[in-house]
Amino acid sequence: MNWIESSGGPLSLLEERILSAWGGVDSSVTDPKKTDYDRACEVEDYASILRVGDGEAVIFGDEPNPLSYIPHQQTYGIFVRWKWAPDQASVESHLRSLNLQSIPEIGRVRFRVESKNLQVFDASLSGGDIKESLRLELNPGVYDITTKLYEPDSETALLLHVITKLSSSSD
Repeated sequence: MNWIESSGGPLSLLEERILSAWGGVDSSVTDPKKTDYDRACEVEDYASILRVGDGEAVIFGDEPNPLSYIPHQQTYGIFVRWKWAPDQASVESHLRSLNLQSIPEIGRVRFRVESKNLQVFDASLSGGDIKESLRLELNPGVYDITTKLYEPDSETALLLHVITKLSSSSD
């Protein structure tokens, strides 16, 4: 699993086509009084949507947990945020035995994707300054991102952001 971390704030998920509209700590094309990073830091939920240019960003808020993305056979994929665990081997072992239906939902957002290439990166960076990111592809359409807190044992807690496609962009 490949993990991405922030320098202490939230992580952002944006389509590559609108990366240049993300100002990080420097600016915002959406709000002249706040930077995009300020707006991202105001997010209190585990996942929220912010307008960016002519698109949307998913902001992974709460704590600055490392994040990875895994494909999943029952959904489109899962963003996994490591709250605590003994090691990566135990995280991977728990994810292999994952039963999503048994984990209660603690949040949900709806996200529209116009183009398939996306990146997760430190929200403090502007779109032109990203050096480290997690890249993924989602087909254009509308998605639900359902958040679940997975605590399979006393030593492990993972936030799961489960991606489910609702419709294609042509629907």
